[in-house]
Amino acid sequence: MMLSAKEETKAKPRLRARQVVARLHWVLGGLLLALAIGQRPAQAQVDTGSIVGTVTDTTGAIIPQAKITIKDESTGRTQILQSGQDGSYSISPLKIGEYTMTWRKPAFRLWCSSTLK
Repeated sequence: MMLSAKEETKAKPRLRARQVVARLHWVLGGLLLALAIGQRPAQAQVDTGSIVGTVTDTTGAIIPQAKITIKDESTGRTQILQSGQDGSYSISPLKIGEYTMTWRKPAFRLWCSSTLK
């Protein structure tokens, strides 16, 4: 079917408008997809840490029920805890900083760490 020149000029703007709308749909769809894929939960920064370990003697034998003291070098504050039956300990949360750790157990000499960071 042949269109007259007048009908053809009316049809072209409609066709262009539809093409623009179709492209706009694709662009918006792509942006929404990119946003959905790129979304990750925000992770907060923390200013605390932990010290985890096992109390052993020089031969590597586990020392259960040892008294552990952690001292914050900047504040002088200390925390005292006891290792478990398997010699394990975990101290948390600790503000990030420098700490000195000691442990004691009757029949063993005192052990003192260098500064932990």
